[in-house]
Amino acid sequence: MGLVHGVDCAGRGYRQVLLVILVALMSVISAACSVFGVRSAREPSYAVTLQEGSKEIREYSSYLTARTWAEGKYDESSNKAFRILFDYISGNNVPQTRIVMTSPVTQERSGETITMTAPVNQERSAGGWTMAFVLPSSYTMTSLPEPADPRIEIGEVPATTVAVLTYSGFTSPEKIDRLSNELAGWLEKQGYETVGLPRSARYDPPFTIPFLRRNEIQIDVRKP
Repeated sequence: MGLVHGVDCAGRGYRQVLLVILVALMSVISAACSVFGVRSAREPSYAVTLQEGSKEIREYSSYLTARTWAEGKYDESSNKAFRILFDYISGNNVPQTRIVMTSPVTQERSGETITMTAPVNQERSAGGWTMAFVLPSSYTMTSLPEPADPRIEIGEVPATTVAVLTYSGFTSPEKIDRLSNELAGWLEKQGYETVGLPRSARYDPPFTIPFLRRNEIQIDVRKP
């Protein structure tokens, strides 16, 4: 019995090691794709028109999103909103169809004014944040499964000029504010005007090693 128990423990330990190795490999592959500019086919289509270090100006084609709002602090509302949206793409819809998970998951602030020095998306509303899942380009507004949860809103984001600052690691409200101000200062030098509020965009699953994660601050812009 003791020998069998020891074998079981060894087997579990071996599987755990394999899982850690697999996660690490997935993280490295994801990071390598970001470093070498390889985009996922499940990202919205865009063209880079200006790049300087970690900052870019992109021209995005239109795309569809599923959005919801949850109250609470950043992490708390993120978890609530993510579960609502993940349930939708997992089949909590009519006609109970699974939808492929795409990237990025975005979060934005809304409903408040942010002072800036010159900018699963998450946006802060009064007491909460709004999160959006980008939906596969194979769908249209008429072909998308209808959410069974009334807290979800389906919408189309029109073709937009977007300024982006790419970073790794964790995301927090303080980091969003700091990097948004950095991006806004760069945009002022480039002669762009911000439109709306900044949003965070996350491309990697939560098990990705933090320093290998691809995150972005995004803000819609225009030339005055």
